[in-house]
Amino acid sequence: MKAVAGKLRSATSTQIRIAEALLESVAAQRLQPGDHITEASVAAMFGVSRSPVRAALAILTAKGVLEQRANRGYFVRRGVKPLAKSGIKLPQSEVEALSLTIARDWFCGRVPENFQESELRRRYGVGQLRFARVLLALAEDGVEGERITPVAGIPPILHGPSSFCAFAPRCEFAAEFCKTQRPAPVLCERGPVLCMRMDHVLRETTLRRVHA
Repeated sequence: MKAVAGKLRSATSTQIRIAEALLESVAAQRLQPGDHITEASVAAMFGVSRSPVRAALAILTAKGVLEQRANRGYFVRRGVKPLAKSGIKLPQSEVEALSLTIARDWFCGRVPENFQESELRRRYGVGQLRFARVLLALAEDGVEGERITPVAGIPPILHGPSSFCAFAPRCEFAAEFCKTQRPAPVLCERGPVLCMRMDHVLRETTLRRVHA
C-alpha cells in the first residue's frame, strides 16, 4: 500500500495526462464498463512508450476506475461511470505543481517574457537539478505558433478571436487556460497563439510568446 501511494505522489505530468484522458473517456462513455485496455493500444494512441502508460493505468487502478486481471491486463470496472463523472482527484507531482505556478505567473505578467534560469531559480527557491526537471515539464507542453492543432479528444478552451476580447490582458488568457489545466490551444488576434501538445517538445530553456 505504501508503494502504491509513493507511485501516486511521484507521478509525472505525462502519466497524469494519460490517466485524465482515459478517465474522461470513461465519463463520456467512450470506454464502457468491461472494456479491455492494453498498454500497447494506449501507448500508440498517445505516441509514448509503455512506461508512462503503465504508470497511468496503475493510477486509475488505485483510484478504482480500472481493475487488473492476472495475465489479461486492465479492464474498466463495472459501475465506475458515476464515480468518473463526479470527478476523481488525480495526483499532481511536485514538478508539475511548480511548472503550473510558473506558467500562471508568466501568463499573468509576473514573470518577464524572457528570463535567465538563475533568475527563476532564485525567485522560486529551486535548485538547478530540480529546475531542469521543471523546464522539461514546461517544454513537454511546448509552444507551437505555426498553426492551431487541437489535440484529438480534447476540445479547445477558446475557439477563435471572436470568443473573447482581442485586447484582453494576459491574465485573462491564464484564467481560461488554467480552468482545465490540460493541453489545449488558445487563439487571440493580439495575444499569444499556444498549442499544448503532448507529443511536441520545445527544445529551449526560455518560455516565449508566439504571436499570430
